[in-house]
Amino acid sequence: YVSNYQMQFLEWFSKYYHISLPHAASIFIPQQPTRSVRKSKNHFIQLPSFSLQPDNQNDVHSGQSVCVASDWNEYFSILKTICTTTVADLKQVLIITPSLHDAQIIHAFLDTLFPQNSVLVSGDTNKSTLANSYNLLAEKMCHIAISTRMALGWNIPSLDRIVLVDSESRDYKQYDKNPRYDVRAAAEYIAQSRDLSLTHLTTCPSSELMERS
Repeated sequence: YVSNYQMQFLEWFSKYYHISLPHAASIFIPQQPTRSVRKSKNHFIQLPSFSLQPDNQNDVHSGQSVCVASDWNEYFSILKTICTTTVADLKQVLIITPSLHDAQIIHAFLDTLFPQNSVLVSGDTNKSTLANSYNLLAEKMCHIAISTRMALGWNIPSLDRIVLVDSESRDYKQYDKNPRYDVRAAAEYIAQSRDLSLTHLTTCPSSELMERS
């Protein structure tokens, strides 16, 4: 499914980074056979072959918070608490990491606590696995998503919180290919537009981050 809030995010992303809407969609949405989707009376765009669905209403609690951790043990403790609350409330959480290695470590940890209730999303994953993970989240059959960046544009209807792990890392800024976007800016836009909580998990928060939170 491609939801209304996904379209809103993709339109913002394409305008902010001066790329086409199909290009933005190709960055975040798993590749599927394409079809034409009517955008306006005389304008068509190519999007992956998912049907549009209405948005779910989330509790309004927008805002940013900072959690300071000294090591990975404290990271795990904080993530465990967040995920436990999320699963108990039948909500969904998106955990973003600066590297695939970090995502794999966190997924291995959370998968032992919440078996078959978390997915690892990476551009290195094969297309069929990505499509399956996409559908599990869209159908609310999975409550925890761990990703480097791709899942930011996914359909996660009951999303309640985004967590940026090691949020001060320079690896959140993409330099290897265009568009050279900052994952943190995209996460902040999604949190604000959908009234979600955004948690910065870091070992050394900057003064700028503390002022925004």
